[in-house]
Amino acid sequence: MNTDTDHPVWWNSIGRLTYKVPDHIGTELTFTTQSAHLKISKASRRKDEWDVRWIIFGTGQRRVDGYLLLSQDELAAAFGLPHEKEVNNKGYAAKYGAEEAVQGRFIRQGPYLNIPCPGTGLKGDPNISVKIYNSMKERVASFIKEMVARPTVH
Repeated sequence: MNTDTDHPVWWNSIGRLTYKVPDHIGTELTFTTQSAHLKISKASRRKDEWDVRWIIFGTGQRRVDGYLLLSQDELAAAFGLPHEKEVNNKGYAAKYGAEEAVQGRFIRQGPYLNIPCPGTGLKGDPNISVKIYNSMKERVASFIKEMVARPTVH
């Protein structure tokens, strides 16, 4: 088990668990652990937007879930991938010691990502914390490339 201790204060260490990276890319990309799911899919009616959904399972029957739309540049920036347009809210990022952040969408410092916002770093926050491993980053890059190449269905 990884023992990250140098992560940002707003990132929950449960995110250090290795998310299962799917071998097959369909119309959605889902990363899973025992305690969380993160699903990315192309927005059906919007050319440059992506649906991002997450579920965090707590103890007993408790769970937290969320949904938002990210532009393609925001999705790429969230995972530390190259992107065409500047999306970083520099003041917001600086306030929380992050490399890149878009208020209400994501915050990332190195491999430490929170969607949609910084949290307390404790259990019970409504945001998902993810440590972006290279396999995950590569899978997101190939998913974006593949989905952009597909014809849009209206």
